[in-house]
Amino acid sequence: MVKDVNKDNFEKEVLENKGLVVCDFNADWCGPCRMLRPIIDEVSDTRSDAKFVSINIDDEDEIDFVQLLKNLNIKDCKIDERRKEKTHYIKNR
Repeated sequence: MVKDVNKDNFEKEVLENKGLVVCDFNADWCGPCRMLRPIIDEVSDTRSDAKFVSINIDDEDEIDFVQLLKNLNIKDCKIDERRKEKTHYIKNR
């Protein structure tokens, strides 16, 4: 099951979660996002070792991380699973 996350529950559902969290950053106008959603739903139903969340980047502009994604034009991002301050970014070229 994929849980919709917003500015009110982002910290609790994503940042404070002790386990693996898979974040689907998406937008209603994004064709590839809409194509991936059924696959993400299916995978989430088969993986009990991870929490799956969906964040609409247009609706949730107030989440700092969403602003970071938009401003840096990031294609892929991984937050270190040990919750260190390290974050790896790959920018679109």
